Amino acid sequence: MDKVLGIFAHCDDEVVCGWPVLQNNNYERHLFIIATRERGYSALRAICEKEGINLIEHVGFKNRFSSLQTNDVKTIIENAVTKVLPDFIFTHNANGEYGHIDHLYLHNLVVNKYAMQYRVVTSDIKIRSEIWPKRLVKRKGHFTIIERDNDFWDRCKAEYEKKNCWTTNKYIRRELIQKRARLFEEKYVNIEKKKEVVWLCDVHGWAFSNQVIGLSVGMPSYGHKMVTLKYDKKNEKFLFSDEDKAAINEADIVVAMTPAALHFTDRRDGIVVRASGLRSI
Repeated sequence: MDKVLGIFAHCDDEVVCGWPVLQNNNYERHLFIIATRERGYSALRAICEKEGINLIEHVGFKNRFSSLQTNDVKTIIENAVTKVLPDFIFTHNANGEYGHIDHLYLHNLVVNKYAMQYRVVTSDIKIRSEIWPKRLVKRKGHFTIIERDNDFWDRCKAEYEKKNCWTTNKYIRRELIQKRARLFEEKYVNIEKKKEVVWLCDVHGWAFSNQVIGLSVGMPSYGHKMVTLKYDKKNEKFLFSDEDKAAINEADIVVAMTPAALHFTDRRDGIVVRASGLRSI
């Protein structure tokens, strides 16, 4: 029996994002949730007990743990992996399912750290939301297709509803998510040249610098530059210095962070993402 370790950000992610693997009791299932300081944690315990999933307990974090300026998240994941020694790891995908910054952070951290030593598996689950990327990271070469077990979903959801803590995201309903998911094995990429990332942040400071530092923990081989957007109301366009323009044009990856969106742009793949509010870029 293969041993799987599911690593997810928040309570109920094991249902919304983890069902392709965690619904299968033919695996020896272990689960590790980062943000345990949430109301839903008692419901999560009940689910794991009823479904025969081993929940790895720890003193966790709150939501938006990607903003932490420490290596604490990386350390507790290392402890969990060492404890379980899984045959494969299942975690969030490269789009963060619906663009959640913690999901994106965790995907980068797990793949960069473990894809050489372990099989790291993700799915193509995508959920439309206010922060859903306009252009998704597309994958090729899936190795299996999984059909959702609606009974598993409903049993887990019922436990969260007992605690009145099922997700508040209106888009996360079973009817709005695909019935089948493709699974992919992530490949480790050895980056010889440090990739340069430019972060475009709105003038209201929705994306604080510590969030960039937090994401950098999950992307250790990246160089970072922060550009604050200044808006010219008269001419209805954003203003950049020549230095900022050069950085944006030369960057390998551009991340646009606004109150409504978090979008990755990977120039190496020829993808250009125009995030809402950034029409002039």
